[in-house]
Amino acid sequence: MNQDTAPTLLLYSSHYGTARFYAEQLAAQRECDLAPASSVKLTQLRPYQTLIWIGGVYSETIAGLETLQRYYAKLMAASDAPRIAVLAVGAAPEEAAASLALPGALAGIPLFYARGRWNPQAMDFKDALMIKMLRAALARKPEVAPGWMRQLLESEEAQDFTADIYLDPVLDFISGR
Repeated sequence: MNQDTAPTLLLYSSHYGTARFYAEQLAAQRECDLAPASSVKLTQLRPYQTLIWIGGVYSETIAGLETLQRYYAKLMAASDAPRIAVLAVGAAPEEAAASLALPGALAGIPLFYARGRWNPQAMDFKDALMIKMLRAALARKPEVAPGWMRQLLESEEAQDFTADIYLDPVLDFISGR
């Protein structure tokens, strides 16, 4: 562990790999520990002073927050409660992600956003079906979706929007700035 930073655990929930990609980038820059959010237990979280949940955005829901919601009250009740933040990863541009919010008791936690990847060819059946239905709906009423969404839905080509700059605010949080 880096002597200049408090022990940090990065918990990720990554369906297509971008949230894990960002978790690995953060871990490499600050020597943080990594764990899949779905498999972590409360006892594994207690030694850490900083916890960052990283998850993909699906239908305006951030993957992996179930674990945080389950443990949040117990974590905050401890005398040495950790600092907690969430990094949401999605294909939407930053301005479109401004409507993201954390549910219930998590609402006061810092929420960061990193733009991810778009690859219709790699989507599983459920996501591909949802995209097909959205495309059909937009064919009937294209004005209901913002331009960026129409562009993505019309594209069959993979697009990578990842960039290190999205990690700067998270790195500052980890460093206590």
